[in-house]
Amino acid sequence: MNYSDKLLKSESIIDEVRELENKYSKRLVIAEWINRKMVSNQGNKQVAFLNWFGFKESFSYDLVIKLLRQANSRPGDIFLDPFAGTGTSVFAASNQGLKAIGIELLPIGQFLHNTRKAAFQVDVKNLEAEIKNVLEFLRTKQIPPHEYYFKHVSITRGAFSKETENAIASYLGYVDNEIKDDHIKQLLKFACFSILEDISYTSKDGQYLRWDKRAGRNRAGDYLKPKIYIFYEAISMALSGMLSSIKGRMLFWSEDRDLNDNTTIISGSTLEKLPRIPSASVDIIISSPPYCNRYDYTRTYAIELAFLGIDNDSLKKLRQTMLSCTVENKSKESWLREMYICIDKPEFFDIANKTFVENKALNSILSGLKKAMQDGELNNNGIYRMIYNYFFEHAFIIHEMARVLKLEGKIFYVNDNVRYAGISIPVDLILSDFAESAGLQVNKIYYLKRGKGNSSQQMRVHGREEQRKCVYYWEKV
Repeated sequence: MNYSDKLLKSESIIDEVRELENKYSKRLVIAEWINRKMVSNQGNKQVAFLNWFGFKESFSYDLVIKLLRQANSRPGDIFLDPFAGTGTSVFAASNQGLKAIGIELLPIGQFLHNTRKAAFQVDVKNLEAEIKNVLEFLRTKQIPPHEYYFKHVSITRGAFSKETENAIASYLGYVDNEIKDDHIKQLLKFACFSILEDISYTSKDGQYLRWDKRAGRNRAGDYLKPKIYIFYEAISMALSGMLSSIKGRMLFWSEDRDLNDNTTIISGSTLEKLPRIPSASVDIIISSPPYCNRYDYTRTYAIELAFLGIDNDSLKKLRQTMLSCTVENKSKESWLREMYICIDKPEFFDIANKTFVENKALNSILSGLKKAMQDGELNNNGIYRMIYNYFFEHAFIIHEMARVLKLEGKIFYVNDNVRYAGISIPVDLILSDFAESAGLQVNKIYYLKRGKGNSSQQMRVHGREEQRKCVYYWEKV
């Protein structure tokens, strides 16, 4: 029996987790009405406006609609997504007549939101004419203005061929100097943004960018990307698809509602912005936070972030500001304490912190992981800190969601359980226990009939143990 087998059989971990399992066993329900496609971006591939950019970590429009119906939402209700991502939930809620608010740290979300707003305001005939003009201009292959060359961060250098770099600069220079209509300018810039991966030597692969060996990077290996598009080909397809969606927008938009009046995206950290939302002001929350899975959005989407003007220092700051979900995230405890003092709510810090400190199952798991780290059983010592910080920060997020929710308000929270050093961590049960401590009622913990597997490293050392993929349903009663 190896160390991790012994750790899994630790009486303290088993007893505390079993107690939590027993507490919520009757509320754990297989969700026959939810499939893997609905809890991923796959479900948005045929949805106009949402299929313009493949943000792989979002959930589907259809899932949001189903949850809104289950919550008996009504036009005029206040909707909140504290981790809005590319705005799928905000878009769906607004389309159902709700007043939709999202909070999002990465500027990608705000950029996509502004693009959708432009799509509903733009004059289609003028857009069509300008698309024709810009494509004709690209055929001339003029020398681009120097200031429009791609401003790389360290991780993106070498992502494009020289020819592609020239084409990007030519296109952006034309759009910036020749297009006068702000809505058209926004849409044309977004079209370029949306094809960056297609025209680059990179592919989004888990936590990192995967590099084609033709990029000449030392760690690229033998990988050859199946297809790298020529800029003109890719931008033509993107513009054509965008124009088609906008022409048919009134068919998709269920009623004649103004996106600008119904939606707001608040840029910044959820930990900082959520405490500033008024108490008892929200009817329904639907969200999916970053998972506790080491996924670093700032690396995976580094090319897109660089396109939006994020430099190296800003990229590092974003990485440390986002909810702790990578091994590089540092503790935000001192910052949170100071923030709650600044907003004159020091007692709120103590209440949320107490929820974290007193959760027996979590602290038993953390003790086991700490021991594994000390004995060299973790493949990265930052894993313990990541998990500690992930739950610590979530104690504050869940208490804040409970505070902003109206009486009888509902929360649907999408998340996955995880496994490290052979220890399965019931994220669903721990966060639901936090919710109960915050005064919420845990109605259901829906989970998919088929969970997710483990990494090859986990399976090789510890065997396979399926982890639940869940939608939590909490209510303020």
